[in-house]
Amino acid sequence: MFLSDQLRFGWQAFFFPYAGYLHAIPRLSMMLIDLFPLSWAASLSMIIVVAMTAWSASIIIRVCGAGAGGAIAAIALVLASGWTEPVGSVTNLQWVIAPGLLALILKTSAIGRAEGLVFAFLASLSGPFAAAFAPLTAIVVATQFYRYRSINWVAIIAGISGLVQVLVIVLSPESTGSQKAEPVWLFARLLALPFGYSPLPLVAALLLVATLFAGESRWLRAGLVSGVLLLTAIVCVKFNHLPRIFEAGTVGQRYWYVQGVLWVMVAASALSDVSKIGKALAVSGLLLTFLQVNKEPLRREWPWPTQSWSGFVSEAQMSPATHHYAPGWNFDLDLSGSKK
Repeated sequence: MFLSDQLRFGWQAFFFPYAGYLHAIPRLSMMLIDLFPLSWAASLSMIIVVAMTAWSASIIIRVCGAGAGGAIAAIALVLASGWTEPVGSVTNLQWVIAPGLLALILKTSAIGRAEGLVFAFLASLSGPFAAAFAPLTAIVVATQFYRYRSINWVAIIAGISGLVQVLVIVLSPESTGSQKAEPVWLFARLLALPFGYSPLPLVAALLLVATLFAGESRWLRAGLVSGVLLLTAIVCVKFNHLPRIFEAGTVGQRYWYVQGVLWVMVAASALSDVSKIGKALAVSGLLLTFLQVNKEPLRREWPWPTQSWSGFVSEAQMSPATHHYAPGWNFDLDLSGSKK
Protein backbone atom coordinates (compact mmCIF):
# COMPACT_ATOMS: atom_id res chain seq x y z
CA MET A 1 0.00 0.00 0.00
CA PHE A 2 2.76 2.48 0.93
CA LEU A 3 4.72 1.66 -2.24
CA SER A 4 1.59 1.90 -4.35
CA ASP A 5 0.80 5.35 -2.92
CA GLN A 6 4.37 6.50 -3.58
CA LEU A 7 4.25 5.33 -7.21
CA ARG A 8 0.90 7.04 -7.75
CA PHE A 9 1.22 10.27 -5.77
CA GLY A 10 4.94 10.82 -5.13
CA TRP A 11 6.01 12.93 -2.14
CA GLN A 12 2.41 13.95 -1.43
CA ALA A 13 1.78 10.45 -0.08
CA PHE A 14 3.84 11.37 2.99
CA PHE A 15 0.84 13.29 4.31
CA PHE A 16 -1.67 10.49 3.74
CA PRO A 17 -2.88 8.93 7.01
CA TYR A 18 -3.31 5.19 7.20
CA ALA A 19 -5.33 3.44 9.93
CA GLY A 20 -6.03 6.91 11.30
CA TYR A 21 -2.50 8.31 11.73
CA LEU A 22 0.70 9.25 9.89
CA HIS A 23 3.53 6.84 9.01
CA ALA A 24 6.69 8.87 8.42
CA ILE A 25 9.20 6.01 8.29
CA PRO A 26 7.28 3.77 5.83
CA ARG A 27 6.51 6.79 3.65
CA LEU A 28 10.12 8.01 3.61
CA SER A 29 11.27 4.44 2.99
CA MET A 30 9.10 4.24 -0.11
CA MET A 31 10.48 7.59 -1.32
CA LEU A 32 13.96 6.09 -1.11
CA ILE A 33 12.94 2.82 -2.75
CA ASP A 34 11.27 4.78 -5.56
CA LEU A 35 14.73 6.04 -6.61
CA PHE A 36 15.82 2.50 -7.52
CA PRO A 37 14.49 -0.22 -9.84
CA LEU A 38 11.25 -1.71 -8.60
CA SER A 39 12.81 -5.18 -8.50
CA TRP A 40 15.01 -3.95 -5.63
CA ALA A 41 12.03 -3.02 -3.46
CA ALA A 42 11.93 -6.19 -1.33
CA SER A 43 15.67 -6.19 -0.59
CA LEU A 44 15.74 -2.47 0.19
CA SER A 45 12.70 -2.85 2.45
CA MET A 46 14.44 -5.55 4.48
CA ILE A 47 17.60 -3.42 4.78
CA ILE A 48 15.50 -0.54 6.13
CA VAL A 49 13.75 -2.86 8.59
CA VAL A 50 17.05 -4.19 9.93
CA ALA A 51 18.57 -0.70 10.14
CA MET A 52 15.62 0.82 12.02
CA THR A 53 15.34 -2.17 14.35
CA ALA A 54 19.06 -1.90 15.13
CA TRP A 55 18.70 1.85 15.74
CA SER A 56 15.85 1.31 18.19
CA ALA A 57 17.85 -1.46 19.91
CA SER A 58 20.87 0.83 20.16
CA ILE A 59 18.83 3.50 21.94
CA ILE A 60 17.36 0.92 24.31
CA ILE A 61 20.82 -0.39 25.21
CA ARG A 62 22.15 3.09 25.98
CA VAL A 63 19.11 3.90 28.12
CA CYS A 64 18.79 0.58 30.00
CA GLY A 65 22.53 0.17 30.53
CA ALA A 66 25.37 -1.77 28.93
CA GLY A 67 26.10 -5.40 29.68
CA ALA A 68 23.60 -8.21 30.10
CA GLY A 69 20.70 -5.90 30.95
CA GLY A 70 20.96 -3.80 27.81
CA ALA A 71 21.52 -6.86 25.62
CA ILE A 72 18.41 -8.57 26.99
CA ALA A 73 16.32 -5.45 26.42
CA ALA A 74 17.55 -5.10 22.83
CA ILE A 75 16.93 -8.77 22.04
CA ALA A 76 13.39 -8.37 23.37
CA LEU A 77 12.57 -6.35 20.23
CA VAL A 78 12.64 -9.57 18.20
CA LEU A 79 11.67 -12.10 20.90
CA ALA A 80 9.01 -10.47 23.09
CA SER A 81 5.60 -12.10 23.16
CA GLY A 82 3.63 -11.03 20.09
CA TRP A 83 6.67 -10.35 17.89
CA THR A 84 5.38 -12.33 14.89
CA GLU A 85 3.36 -9.43 13.48
CA PRO A 86 5.66 -6.41 13.97
CA VAL A 87 9.08 -7.90 13.20
CA GLY A 88 10.34 -7.95 9.61
CA SER A 89 7.90 -5.48 8.04
CA VAL A 90 8.31 -1.84 7.02
CA THR A 91 4.57 -1.40 7.52
CA ASN A 92 4.79 -2.49 11.17
CA LEU A 93 8.06 -0.74 12.05
CA GLN A 94 6.09 1.66 14.25
CA TRP A 95 5.73 -1.12 16.83
CA VAL A 96 9.44 -1.95 16.84
CA ILE A 97 10.58 1.65 17.28
CA ALA A 98 7.96 2.51 19.94
CA PRO A 99 10.01 1.08 22.86
CA GLY A 100 13.02 3.06 21.64
CA LEU A 101 10.90 6.20 21.50
CA LEU A 102 9.71 5.84 25.09
CA ALA A 103 13.25 5.06 26.26
CA LEU A 104 14.47 8.21 24.52
CA ILE A 105 11.73 10.37 26.04
CA LEU A 106 12.44 9.10 29.56
CA LYS A 107 16.22 9.45 29.36
CA THR A 108 17.25 11.82 26.60
CA SER A 109 20.61 12.43 28.29
CA ALA A 110 21.74 8.94 27.20
CA ILE A 111 21.51 9.90 23.52
CA GLY A 112 23.22 12.67 21.57
CA ARG A 113 20.95 15.64 20.87
CA ALA A 114 21.16 15.49 17.06
CA GLU A 115 20.46 11.76 16.97
CA GLY A 116 17.70 12.13 19.54
CA LEU A 117 15.97 14.88 17.58
CA VAL A 118 16.00 12.87 14.35
CA PHE A 119 14.78 9.67 15.99
CA ALA A 120 12.11 11.50 17.99
CA PHE A 121 10.80 13.18 14.84
CA LEU A 122 10.70 10.01 12.73
CA ALA A 123 9.38 7.71 15.47
CA SER A 124 6.76 10.16 16.75
CA LEU A 125 5.28 10.67 13.29
CA SER A 126 5.21 6.91 12.65
CA GLY A 127 2.22 5.49 14.46
CA PRO A 128 0.14 6.64 17.44
CA PHE A 129 2.70 5.97 20.16
CA ALA A 130 3.86 9.56 20.61
CA ALA A 131 0.23 10.42 21.31
CA ALA A 132 -0.04 7.54 23.78
CA PHE A 133 3.14 8.62 25.58
CA ALA A 134 2.15 12.32 25.62
CA PRO A 135 1.39 12.45 29.38
CA LEU A 136 4.84 11.03 30.17
CA THR A 137 6.44 13.42 27.70
CA ALA A 138 4.76 16.40 29.38
CA ILE A 139 5.95 15.23 32.82
CA VAL A 140 9.54 14.83 31.57
CA VAL A 141 9.61 18.29 29.97
CA ALA A 142 8.02 20.02 32.97
CA THR A 143 10.21 18.22 35.53
CA GLN A 144 13.44 18.96 33.71
CA PHE A 145 12.55 22.63 33.31
CA TYR A 146 11.45 22.96 36.95
CA ARG A 147 14.53 21.25 38.41
CA TYR A 148 17.29 22.36 36.06
CA ARG A 149 15.77 25.25 34.08
CA SER A 150 16.71 23.42 30.90
CA ILE A 151 14.58 22.77 27.83
CA ASN A 152 14.38 19.18 26.65
CA TRP A 153 14.04 19.74 22.90
CA VAL A 154 14.01 16.03 22.10
CA ALA A 155 11.00 15.44 24.33
CA ILE A 156 9.34 18.60 23.03
CA ILE A 157 9.69 17.38 19.42
CA ALA A 158 8.13 14.06 20.48
CA GLY A 159 5.33 15.93 22.24
CA ILE A 160 4.54 18.22 19.31
CA SER A 161 4.58 15.28 16.91
CA GLY A 162 2.29 13.41 19.28
CA LEU A 163 -0.17 16.31 19.19
CA VAL A 164 -0.06 16.19 15.38
CA GLN A 165 -0.93 12.50 15.50
CA VAL A 166 -3.78 13.23 17.94
CA LEU A 167 -5.18 15.77 15.47
CA VAL A 168 -4.95 13.29 12.60
CA ILE A 169 -6.59 10.56 14.70
CA VAL A 170 -9.45 12.88 15.69
CA LEU A 171 -10.03 13.77 12.04
CA SER A 172 -9.94 10.10 10.98
CA PRO A 173 -12.57 8.32 13.12
CA GLU A 174 -12.90 4.56 12.79
CA SER A 175 -16.06 2.47 12.89
CA THR A 176 -16.81 0.34 15.93
CA GLY A 177 -18.25 -3.13 16.36
CA SER A 178 -21.14 -4.39 18.40
CA GLN A 179 -19.81 -7.01 20.82
CA LYS A 180 -20.53 -6.68 24.51
CA ALA A 181 -18.05 -4.32 26.20
CA GLU A 182 -15.83 -6.03 28.77
CA PRO A 183 -13.30 -3.39 29.92
CA VAL A 184 -12.19 -5.12 33.13
CA TRP A 185 -11.64 -8.49 31.45
CA LEU A 186 -9.89 -6.88 28.49
CA PHE A 187 -7.56 -4.73 30.62
CA ALA A 188 -6.51 -7.76 32.69
CA ARG A 189 -6.11 -9.81 29.53
CA LEU A 190 -3.86 -7.24 27.86
CA LEU A 191 -1.69 -6.99 30.97
CA ALA A 192 -1.29 -10.77 31.08
CA LEU A 193 -0.65 -11.50 27.40
CA PRO A 194 3.00 -10.30 27.34
CA PHE A 195 3.76 -12.98 29.94
CA GLY A 196 1.76 -15.86 28.44
CA TYR A 197 -1.57 -17.43 29.27
CA SER A 198 -1.25 -18.98 32.74
CA PRO A 199 -2.32 -17.43 36.09
CA LEU A 200 1.34 -16.66 36.86
CA PRO A 201 1.72 -13.44 34.81
CA LEU A 202 0.47 -11.46 37.81
CA VAL A 203 3.38 -12.77 39.88
CA ALA A 204 5.89 -11.86 37.17
CA ALA A 205 4.41 -8.38 36.83
CA LEU A 206 4.49 -7.81 40.60
CA LEU A 207 8.15 -8.88 40.74
CA LEU A 208 9.05 -6.38 38.03
CA VAL A 209 6.94 -3.61 39.60
CA ALA A 210 8.78 -4.22 42.88
CA THR A 211 12.02 -3.08 41.18
CA LEU A 212 10.56 0.45 41.20
CA PHE A 213 11.36 0.68 44.90
CA ALA A 214 15.08 -0.15 44.69
CA GLY A 215 18.09 1.27 42.87
CA GLU A 216 19.13 4.49 41.20
CA SER A 217 17.11 4.05 37.99
CA ARG A 218 13.76 3.41 39.63
CA TRP A 219 12.24 6.52 38.04
CA LEU A 220 13.15 5.21 34.60
CA ARG A 221 11.43 1.94 35.43
CA ALA A 222 8.43 3.83 36.79
CA GLY A 223 8.15 5.59 33.43
CA LEU A 224 8.36 2.28 31.55
CA VAL A 225 5.63 0.72 33.72
CA SER A 226 3.52 3.83 33.20
CA GLY A 227 3.99 3.34 29.46
CA VAL A 228 2.71 -0.22 29.80
CA LEU A 229 -0.39 0.96 31.65
CA LEU A 230 -1.06 3.80 29.21
CA LEU A 231 -0.81 1.55 26.15
CA THR A 232 -2.92 -1.14 27.79
CA ALA A 233 -5.62 1.37 28.69
CA ILE A 234 -5.63 2.86 25.18
CA VAL A 235 -5.89 -0.54 23.49
CA CYS A 236 -8.65 -1.44 25.94
CA VAL A 237 -10.61 1.66 24.97
CA LYS A 238 -9.99 1.10 21.25
CA PHE A 239 -11.10 -2.53 21.28
CA ASN A 240 -13.64 -2.47 24.10
CA HIS A 241 -16.30 -3.17 21.48
CA LEU A 242 -14.34 -6.17 20.12
CA PRO A 243 -12.74 -7.92 23.12
CA ARG A 244 -12.79 -11.44 21.67
CA ILE A 245 -9.89 -10.78 19.29
CA PHE A 246 -7.67 -11.20 22.36
CA GLU A 247 -8.70 -14.76 23.04
CA ALA A 248 -6.08 -17.48 22.63
CA GLY A 249 -5.12 -18.29 19.06
CA THR A 250 -6.45 -15.09 17.44
CA VAL A 251 -4.73 -12.28 15.59
CA GLY A 252 -3.76 -8.98 17.15
CA GLN A 253 -0.46 -9.97 18.78
CA ARG A 254 1.02 -6.56 17.99
CA TYR A 255 -1.35 -4.98 20.51
CA TRP A 256 0.56 -6.51 23.40
CA TYR A 257 4.02 -6.68 21.78
CA VAL A 258 5.21 -3.21 22.88
CA GLN A 259 4.08 -3.86 26.44
CA GLY A 260 6.07 -7.09 26.38
CA VAL A 261 9.22 -5.26 25.32
CA LEU A 262 8.69 -2.57 27.97
CA TRP A 263 8.37 -5.19 30.72
CA VAL A 264 11.71 -6.68 29.65
CA MET A 265 13.21 -3.17 29.63
CA VAL A 266 12.07 -2.75 33.25
CA ALA A 267 13.96 -5.91 34.16
CA ALA A 268 16.98 -4.87 32.07
CA SER A 269 17.22 -1.53 33.85
CA ALA A 270 17.13 -3.30 37.22
CA LEU A 271 19.84 -5.73 36.10
CA SER A 272 22.09 -2.79 35.17
CA ASP A 273 21.37 -0.97 38.45
CA VAL A 274 23.46 -1.11 41.62
CA SER A 275 20.69 -2.56 43.78
CA LYS A 276 21.14 -6.27 44.52
CA ILE A 277 17.51 -6.53 45.54
CA GLY A 278 16.45 -5.03 42.23
CA LYS A 279 18.68 -7.48 40.34
CA ALA A 280 17.18 -10.44 42.19
CA LEU A 281 13.63 -9.28 41.50
CA ALA A 282 14.46 -8.69 37.83
CA VAL A 283 16.00 -12.13 37.39
CA SER A 284 12.99 -13.77 39.05
CA GLY A 285 10.55 -11.79 36.90
CA LEU A 286 12.47 -12.54 33.69
CA LEU A 287 12.74 -16.25 34.47
CA LEU A 288 9.04 -16.54 35.20
CA THR A 289 8.21 -14.54 32.06
CA PHE A 290 10.43 -16.77 29.90
CA LEU A 291 8.87 -19.94 31.27
CA GLN A 292 5.35 -18.68 30.58
CA VAL A 293 5.90 -17.10 27.16
CA ASN A 294 7.29 -20.37 25.84
CA LYS A 295 3.97 -22.06 26.72
CA GLU A 296 2.14 -19.61 24.48
CA PRO A 297 -0.10 -21.53 22.06
CA LEU A 298 0.16 -19.01 19.23
CA ARG A 299 2.30 -20.05 16.29
CA ARG A 300 5.77 -18.51 16.51
CA GLU A 301 6.96 -18.53 12.92
CA TRP A 302 9.23 -16.17 11.05
CA PRO A 303 7.15 -13.57 9.18
CA TRP A 304 9.05 -13.94 5.91
CA PRO A 305 8.78 -16.85 3.44
CA THR A 306 11.16 -19.81 3.59
CA GLN A 307 11.34 -20.13 -0.19
CA SER A 308 13.30 -17.78 -2.43
CA TRP A 309 11.92 -14.26 -2.68
CA SER A 310 11.55 -14.43 -6.47
CA GLY A 311 9.56 -17.66 -6.13
CA PHE A 312 7.37 -16.13 -3.44
CA VAL A 313 6.67 -13.05 -5.59
CA SER A 314 5.88 -15.14 -8.66
CA GLU A 315 3.49 -17.30 -6.67
CA ALA A 316 1.79 -14.23 -5.19
CA GLN A 317 1.46 -12.59 -8.62
CA MET A 318 -0.13 -15.66 -10.17
CA SER A 319 -2.50 -16.42 -7.29
CA PRO A 320 -6.18 -15.70 -8.01
CA ALA A 321 -7.62 -12.72 -6.15
CA THR A 322 -11.03 -11.17 -5.63
CA HIS A 323 -11.41 -7.40 -5.19
CA HIS A 324 -14.54 -5.99 -3.57
CA TYR A 325 -15.97 -2.59 -4.51
CA ALA A 326 -19.04 -0.63 -3.46
CA PRO A 327 -21.96 -1.09 -3.76
CA GLY A 328 -21.20 -4.82 -3.62
CA TRP A 329 -19.39 -5.50 -6.89
CA ASN A 330 -16.72 -8.20 -7.09
CA PHE A 331 -13.84 -8.36 -9.57
CA ASP A 332 -12.09 -11.74 -9.96
CA LEU A 333 -8.48 -11.69 -11.20
CA ASP A 334 -6.68 -14.90 -12.18
CA LEU A 335 -3.36 -14.72 -14.06
CA SER A 336 -2.43 -18.36 -13.56
CA GLY A 337 -3.90 -19.47 -16.87
CA SER A 338 -6.04 -22.16 -15.24
CA LYS A 339 -9.57 -22.62 -16.51
CA LYS A 340 -12.53 -22.51 -14.11
